[in-house]
Amino acid sequence: MVQSIFAVPRTVLFWTEITDVLPVIIWSQYSSVGVTSPSAAVAFSCQALSCSSPDILVFLHFLVFLFPEVSIVWDGHFNDEYEVTYSGALNGDIYVWKGINLMRTIQGAHGSGIFSMNGCEEGFATGGRDGCVRLWDLNFKPITVIDLRETDQGYKVARGENSRGLSVRSVCWRGDHILVGTQDSEIFEVVVHDRNKPFLIMQGHCEGELWALAVHPTKPLAMTGSDDRSVRIWSLIDHALIARCNMEEPIRCAAVSTDGIHLALGMKDGSFTVLRVRDMTEVVHVKDRKEAIHELKYSPDGAHLAVGSNENTVDIYGVVQRYKKVGECIGSRSFITHMDWSTDSKNLQTNDGSGRRLFYRMP
Repeated sequence: MVQSIFAVPRTVLFWTEITDVLPVIIWSQYSSVGVTSPSAAVAFSCQALSCSSPDILVFLHFLVFLFPEVSIVWDGHFNDEYEVTYSGALNGDIYVWKGINLMRTIQGAHGSGIFSMNGCEEGFATGGRDGCVRLWDLNFKPITVIDLRETDQGYKVARGENSRGLSVRSVCWRGDHILVGTQDSEIFEVVVHDRNKPFLIMQGHCEGELWALAVHPTKPLAMTGSDDRSVRIWSLIDHALIARCNMEEPIRCAAVSTDGIHLALGMKDGSFTVLRVRDMTEVVHVKDRKEAIHELKYSPDGAHLAVGSNENTVDIYGVVQRYKKVGECIGSRSFITHMDWSTDSKNLQTNDGSGRRLFYRMP
Protein backbone atom coordinates (compact mmCIF):
# COMPACT_ATOMS: atom_id res chain seq x y z
CA MET A 1 0.00 0.00 0.00
CA VAL A 2 1.08 3.59 -0.56
CA GLN A 3 2.97 4.93 2.40
CA SER A 4 3.59 8.56 1.48
CA ILE A 5 3.52 11.19 -1.23
CA PHE A 6 5.91 13.99 -1.99
CA ALA A 7 4.93 16.87 -4.31
CA VAL A 8 7.31 19.56 -5.54
CA PRO A 9 5.77 22.81 -6.86
CA ARG A 10 7.04 24.70 -9.86
CA THR A 11 8.62 27.33 -7.62
CA VAL A 12 11.31 24.97 -6.29
CA LEU A 13 14.52 26.54 -7.50
CA PHE A 14 17.01 26.00 -4.74
CA TRP A 15 18.45 22.94 -3.04
CA THR A 16 17.68 24.35 0.40
CA GLU A 17 13.96 24.26 -0.35
CA ILE A 18 13.87 20.47 -0.65
CA THR A 19 16.51 19.36 1.86
CA ASP A 20 13.84 19.04 4.55
CA VAL A 21 12.01 16.49 2.41
CA LEU A 22 14.81 14.46 0.89
CA PRO A 23 15.91 12.77 4.15
CA VAL A 24 12.51 11.05 4.19
CA ILE A 25 13.49 9.34 0.96
CA ILE A 26 16.79 8.13 2.43
CA TRP A 27 15.45 6.96 5.75
CA SER A 28 12.47 5.24 4.17
CA GLN A 29 14.85 3.19 2.00
CA TYR A 30 12.02 2.34 -0.39
CA SER A 31 13.25 0.49 -3.44
CA SER A 32 11.18 2.25 -6.09
CA VAL A 33 10.27 5.82 -6.92
CA GLY A 34 7.61 6.93 -9.41
CA VAL A 35 7.74 10.38 -10.97
CA THR A 36 5.07 12.08 -13.05
CA SER A 37 5.14 15.36 -14.97
CA PRO A 38 2.76 17.09 -17.38
CA SER A 39 4.51 15.45 -20.31
CA ALA A 40 5.89 12.19 -18.99
CA ALA A 41 5.67 9.56 -16.29
CA VAL A 42 8.71 7.58 -15.22
CA ALA A 43 9.44 4.97 -12.54
CA PHE A 44 12.95 4.48 -11.19
CA SER A 45 14.38 1.64 -9.17
CA CYS A 46 16.49 2.88 -6.29
CA GLN A 47 18.24 -0.47 -6.12
CA ALA A 48 20.69 0.90 -8.68
CA LEU A 49 21.66 3.59 -6.17
CA SER A 50 22.99 3.33 -2.67
CA CYS A 51 20.53 4.80 -0.21
CA SER A 52 23.36 5.35 2.24
CA SER A 53 25.35 7.44 -0.23
CA PRO A 54 24.76 10.97 -1.54
CA ASP A 55 24.13 9.54 -5.02
CA ILE A 56 20.38 9.36 -4.47
CA LEU A 57 20.32 12.99 -3.31
CA VAL A 58 21.99 14.11 -6.51
CA PHE A 59 19.69 11.84 -8.53
CA LEU A 60 16.47 13.14 -6.96
CA HIS A 61 17.74 16.71 -7.06
CA PHE A 62 18.17 16.24 -10.79
CA LEU A 63 14.60 14.94 -11.08
CA VAL A 64 13.20 18.10 -9.48
CA PHE A 65 14.72 20.21 -12.23
CA LEU A 66 14.03 17.67 -14.95
CA PHE A 67 10.28 17.70 -14.28
CA PRO A 68 8.75 21.18 -13.61
CA GLU A 69 6.00 19.73 -11.42
CA VAL A 70 6.34 16.24 -10.07
CA SER A 71 4.51 13.85 -7.80
CA ILE A 72 6.53 11.04 -6.26
CA VAL A 73 4.59 8.15 -4.76
CA TRP A 74 6.05 5.16 -2.92
CA ASP A 75 4.28 1.83 -2.60
CA GLY A 76 4.88 -0.25 0.51
CA HIS A 77 4.60 -3.68 -1.19
CA PHE A 78 8.31 -4.04 -1.89
CA ASN A 79 10.00 -7.35 -2.35
CA ASP A 80 11.77 -9.16 -5.14
CA GLU A 81 8.58 -10.74 -6.45
CA TYR A 82 6.10 -7.85 -6.11
CA GLU A 83 7.56 -4.39 -6.57
CA VAL A 84 4.88 -1.87 -7.59
CA THR A 85 4.76 1.91 -7.77
CA TYR A 86 1.59 3.93 -8.35
CA SER A 87 1.86 7.49 -9.67
CA GLY A 88 -0.84 10.09 -10.23
CA ALA A 89 -0.46 12.40 -13.23
CA LEU A 90 -1.59 15.95 -13.85
CA ASN A 91 -3.89 14.78 -16.64
CA GLY A 92 -5.90 12.67 -14.16
CA ASP A 93 -4.41 9.29 -15.12
CA ILE A 94 -2.87 6.77 -12.73
CA TYR A 95 0.20 4.81 -13.82
CA VAL A 96 1.01 1.38 -12.39
CA TRP A 97 4.67 0.41 -12.50
CA LYS A 98 6.58 -2.75 -11.74
CA GLY A 99 10.21 -1.91 -11.34
CA ILE A 100 10.95 0.44 -14.25
CA ASN A 101 8.24 -0.99 -16.51
CA LEU A 102 4.82 0.57 -17.02
CA MET A 103 2.31 -2.22 -16.42
CA ARG A 104 -0.95 -0.39 -17.08
CA THR A 105 -2.60 3.02 -17.18
CA ILE A 106 -5.86 3.88 -15.45
CA GLN A 107 -7.12 6.59 -17.76
CA GLY A 108 -9.41 9.33 -16.53
CA ALA A 109 -9.15 8.32 -12.88
CA HIS A 110 -9.78 12.02 -12.14
CA GLY A 111 -10.99 14.87 -14.28
CA SER A 112 -7.73 16.78 -13.72
CA GLY A 113 -4.46 16.59 -11.78
CA ILE A 114 -4.09 14.03 -8.97
CA PHE A 115 -2.50 15.63 -5.91
CA SER A 116 -2.82 12.95 -3.24
CA MET A 117 -2.87 9.17 -2.92
CA ASN A 118 -3.28 7.10 0.23
CA GLY A 119 -3.54 3.37 0.86
CA CYS A 120 -5.05 1.25 3.61
CA GLU A 121 -6.19 -2.34 4.12
CA GLU A 122 -9.36 -1.73 2.09
CA GLY A 123 -7.61 -0.24 -0.93
CA PHE A 124 -6.62 3.20 -2.13
CA ALA A 125 -8.00 6.73 -1.94
CA THR A 126 -7.04 9.46 -4.40
CA GLY A 127 -7.82 13.17 -4.50
CA GLY A 128 -7.34 15.80 -7.15
CA ARG A 129 -8.00 19.21 -8.57
CA ASP A 130 -11.46 18.14 -9.71
CA GLY A 131 -12.68 18.27 -6.09
CA CYS A 132 -13.36 14.55 -5.94
CA VAL A 133 -12.11 11.75 -3.71
CA ARG A 134 -12.16 8.35 -5.38
CA LEU A 135 -11.91 5.00 -3.60
CA TRP A 136 -10.28 1.98 -5.24
CA ASP A 137 -9.85 -1.64 -4.22
CA LEU A 138 -6.43 -3.28 -3.84
CA ASN A 139 -6.34 -3.98 -7.59
CA PHE A 140 -7.12 -0.33 -8.33
CA LYS A 141 -10.63 -1.03 -9.53
CA PRO A 142 -13.10 1.78 -8.72
CA ILE A 143 -15.34 1.47 -5.67
CA THR A 144 -17.04 4.86 -5.37
CA VAL A 145 -16.68 8.60 -5.91
CA ILE A 146 -17.11 11.33 -3.27
CA ASP A 147 -17.70 14.70 -4.95
CA LEU A 148 -16.98 17.45 -2.42
CA ARG A 149 -18.11 20.07 -4.92
CA GLU A 150 -21.69 19.04 -4.09
CA THR A 151 -21.37 19.75 -0.37
CA ASP A 152 -23.19 22.75 1.10
CA GLN A 153 -20.11 23.73 3.12
CA GLY A 154 -16.77 25.28 2.29
CA TYR A 155 -15.38 28.16 0.26
CA LYS A 156 -17.10 27.07 -2.93
CA VAL A 157 -20.38 28.14 -1.39
CA ALA A 158 -18.99 31.25 0.25
CA ARG A 159 -17.45 32.68 -2.93
CA GLY A 160 -20.24 31.70 -5.29
CA GLU A 161 -19.60 32.61 -8.91
CA ASN A 162 -16.10 33.89 -8.11
CA SER A 163 -15.06 30.51 -6.73
CA ARG A 164 -12.11 28.83 -8.40
CA GLY A 165 -13.50 25.47 -7.30
CA LEU A 166 -12.68 23.05 -4.54
CA SER A 167 -9.36 21.24 -4.98
CA VAL A 168 -8.31 18.21 -2.90
CA ARG A 169 -4.68 18.34 -1.77
CA SER A 170 -4.53 15.59 0.85
CA VAL A 171 -6.55 12.47 1.61
CA CYS A 172 -6.31 9.77 4.29
CA TRP A 173 -8.55 6.66 4.39
CA ARG A 174 -8.80 4.57 7.55
CA GLY A 175 -11.67 2.16 8.08
CA ASP A 176 -15.00 3.88 7.59
CA HIS A 177 -13.55 7.39 7.83
CA ILE A 178 -11.78 9.60 5.31
CA LEU A 179 -10.00 12.89 6.06
CA VAL A 180 -9.71 15.34 3.19
CA GLY A 181 -7.57 18.48 3.10
CA THR A 182 -8.26 21.12 0.45
CA GLN A 183 -6.32 23.90 -1.21
CA ASP A 184 -8.28 26.46 0.80
CA SER A 185 -7.23 25.38 4.32
CA GLU A 186 -10.28 23.18 4.87
CA ILE A 187 -10.41 19.74 6.46
CA PHE A 188 -13.45 17.53 5.80
CA GLU A 189 -14.32 14.24 7.47
CA VAL A 190 -16.29 11.79 5.34
CA VAL A 191 -17.96 8.65 6.67
CA VAL A 192 -17.87 6.10 3.87
CA HIS A 193 -21.34 4.64 4.51
CA ASP A 194 -22.77 8.20 4.63
CA ARG A 195 -20.47 9.79 2.08
CA ASN A 196 -23.03 12.28 0.78
CA LYS A 197 -22.78 14.28 4.01
CA PRO A 198 -19.16 15.45 4.45
CA PHE A 199 -18.50 17.22 7.75
CA LEU A 200 -16.36 20.37 7.74
CA ILE A 201 -13.97 19.98 10.69
CA MET A 202 -12.03 23.21 10.27
CA GLN A 203 -11.57 26.10 7.89
CA GLY A 204 -8.97 28.87 7.78
CA HIS A 205 -8.34 31.89 5.61
CA CYS A 206 -7.36 31.31 2.00
CA GLU A 207 -6.16 33.34 -0.98
CA GLY A 208 -3.44 35.85 -0.30
CA GLU A 209 -2.25 37.11 3.06
CA LEU A 210 -3.66 37.46 6.57
CA TRP A 211 -3.59 41.16 7.48
CA ALA A 212 -6.03 42.00 10.26
CA LEU A 213 -5.98 40.85 13.88
CA ALA A 214 -7.89 42.18 16.88
CA VAL A 215 -8.94 40.79 20.27
CA HIS A 216 -12.15 41.32 22.17
CA PRO A 217 -11.65 43.57 25.24
CA THR A 218 -13.58 41.33 27.66
CA LYS A 219 -14.15 37.94 26.02
CA PRO A 220 -11.65 35.27 24.87
CA LEU A 221 -12.25 36.06 21.18
CA ALA A 222 -9.98 37.00 18.31
CA MET A 223 -11.00 38.61 15.02
CA THR A 224 -9.06 38.14 11.79
CA GLY A 225 -9.36 39.42 8.23
CA SER A 226 -7.44 38.75 5.04
CA ASP A 227 -7.14 39.05 1.28
CA ASP A 228 -9.88 36.44 0.90
CA ARG A 229 -12.38 39.17 1.90
CA SER A 230 -13.60 37.28 4.95
CA VAL A 231 -13.63 38.37 8.58
CA ARG A 232 -13.69 35.61 11.18
CA ILE A 233 -14.28 35.38 14.90
CA TRP A 234 -12.38 32.65 16.75
CA SER A 235 -12.66 31.22 20.24
CA LEU A 236 -9.31 31.47 22.02
CA ILE A 237 -10.42 28.69 24.40
CA ASP A 238 -11.66 26.11 21.91
CA HIS A 239 -9.50 27.35 19.02
CA ALA A 240 -12.64 27.10 16.90
CA LEU A 241 -14.31 29.31 14.31
CA ILE A 242 -17.41 30.93 15.79
CA ALA A 243 -18.60 33.27 13.05
CA ARG A 244 -17.66 34.41 9.56
CA CYS A 245 -18.73 37.24 7.31
CA ASN A 246 -17.73 37.93 3.69
CA MET A 247 -16.91 41.49 2.70
CA GLU A 248 -16.73 43.20 -0.70
CA GLU A 249 -13.03 44.13 -0.47
CA PRO A 250 -9.80 42.63 0.93
CA ILE A 251 -9.37 43.47 4.62
CA ARG A 252 -6.28 45.26 5.90
CA CYS A 253 -6.88 45.96 9.61
CA ALA A 254 -9.40 45.51 12.42
CA ALA A 255 -10.31 47.04 15.78
CA VAL A 256 -12.92 46.23 18.43
CA SER A 257 -14.68 48.99 20.35
CA THR A 258 -13.93 49.29 24.05
CA ASP A 259 -17.38 47.95 24.97
CA GLY A 260 -16.91 44.98 22.62
CA ILE A 261 -20.04 45.78 20.62
CA HIS A 262 -18.58 47.00 17.33
CA LEU A 263 -15.89 45.59 15.04
CA ALA A 264 -14.29 48.09 12.62
CA LEU A 265 -12.57 46.82 9.47
CA GLY A 266 -10.22 48.82 7.26
CA MET A 267 -10.30 47.89 3.57
CA LYS A 268 -7.81 47.89 0.73
CA ASP A 269 -9.93 50.30 -1.34
CA GLY A 270 -9.79 53.08 1.30
CA SER A 271 -13.14 52.36 2.94
CA PHE A 272 -13.98 51.01 6.38
CA THR A 273 -16.94 48.99 7.62
CA VAL A 274 -18.31 48.61 11.14
CA LEU A 275 -20.06 45.36 12.11
CA ARG A 276 -21.95 44.27 15.20
CA VAL A 277 -19.92 41.57 16.91
CA ARG A 278 -22.95 39.63 18.11
CA ASP A 279 -24.35 38.83 14.65
CA MET A 280 -21.85 40.28 12.12
CA THR A 281 -24.47 42.66 10.67
CA GLU A 282 -23.38 45.98 9.21
CA VAL A 283 -23.64 49.20 11.21
CA VAL A 284 -22.11 51.58 8.68
CA HIS A 285 -19.86 51.63 5.63
CA VAL A 286 -17.74 54.74 4.99
CA LYS A 287 -15.43 55.58 2.09
CA ASP A 288 -13.57 58.88 2.42
CA ARG A 289 -10.22 57.70 1.03
CA LYS A 290 -8.99 56.02 -2.13
CA GLU A 291 -5.96 54.18 -0.73
CA ALA A 292 -5.75 51.35 1.77
CA ILE A 293 -6.69 51.72 5.43
CA HIS A 294 -3.87 50.07 7.39
CA GLU A 295 -4.65 51.12 10.95
CA LEU A 296 -7.78 51.57 13.08
CA LYS A 297 -8.03 52.47 16.78
CA TYR A 298 -10.95 53.20 19.08
CA SER A 299 -10.33 55.77 21.81
CA PRO A 300 -10.34 54.35 25.36
CA ASP A 301 -13.54 56.24 26.21
CA GLY A 302 -15.20 54.72 23.13
CA ALA A 303 -16.20 58.11 21.73
CA HIS A 304 -13.99 58.19 18.64
CA LEU A 305 -12.51 55.93 15.97
CA ALA A 306 -9.19 56.93 14.41
CA VAL A 307 -8.70 55.69 10.84
CA GLY A 308 -5.21 55.86 9.30
CA SER A 309 -4.79 55.57 5.55
CA ASN A 310 -2.06 55.36 2.93
CA GLU A 311 -2.91 58.96 2.02
CA ASN A 312 -0.73 60.14 4.96
CA THR A 313 -3.81 61.16 6.94
CA VAL A 314 -5.72 60.07 10.05
CA ASP A 315 -9.47 60.69 10.03
CA ILE A 316 -11.43 60.90 13.28
CA TYR A 317 -15.02 59.67 13.44
CA GLY A 318 -17.61 60.08 16.18
CA VAL A 319 -19.02 56.75 17.32
CA VAL A 320 -22.19 58.13 18.90
CA GLN A 321 -22.77 60.28 15.78
CA ARG A 322 -23.02 57.05 13.78
CA TYR A 323 -19.42 57.38 12.66
CA LYS A 324 -19.70 60.87 11.27
CA LYS A 325 -16.32 62.42 10.42
CA VAL A 326 -15.45 64.99 13.08
CA GLY A 327 -11.74 65.66 12.53
CA GLU A 328 -8.64 65.12 10.43
CA CYS A 329 -5.00 64.74 11.48
CA ILE A 330 -2.55 65.89 8.78
CA GLY A 331 1.21 66.40 8.69
CA SER A 332 2.55 62.90 8.05
CA ARG A 333 4.97 62.57 5.13
CA SER A 334 4.14 58.95 4.41
CA PHE A 335 1.50 56.28 4.97
CA ILE A 336 0.25 55.69 8.52
CA THR A 337 1.73 52.55 10.11
CA HIS A 338 0.68 52.77 13.79
CA MET A 339 -1.53 54.82 16.10
CA ASP A 340 -2.04 54.99 19.85
CA TRP A 341 -4.45 56.93 22.06
CA SER A 342 -3.61 58.34 25.44
CA THR A 343 -5.49 56.81 28.37
CA ASP A 344 -7.66 59.94 28.76
CA SER A 345 -8.54 59.86 25.03
CA LYS A 346 -7.39 63.45 24.57
CA ASN A 347 -4.20 62.79 22.59
CA LEU A 348 -3.27 60.63 19.62
CA GLN A 349 0.24 59.70 18.47
CA THR A 350 1.07 58.27 15.05
CA ASN A 351 3.96 56.67 13.20
CA ASP A 352 4.32 56.84 9.43
CA GLY A 353 6.37 55.16 6.73
CA SER A 354 9.09 57.86 6.89
CA GLY A 355 9.72 57.13 10.57
CA ARG A 356 8.11 60.34 11.87
CA ARG A 357 6.24 60.32 15.14
CA LEU A 358 3.50 62.97 15.44
CA PHE A 359 1.19 63.97 18.31
CA TYR A 360 -2.31 65.37 17.99
CA ARG A 361 -4.68 66.83 20.58
CA MET A 362 -8.35 66.02 20.26
CA PRO A 363 -10.75 69.04 20.40
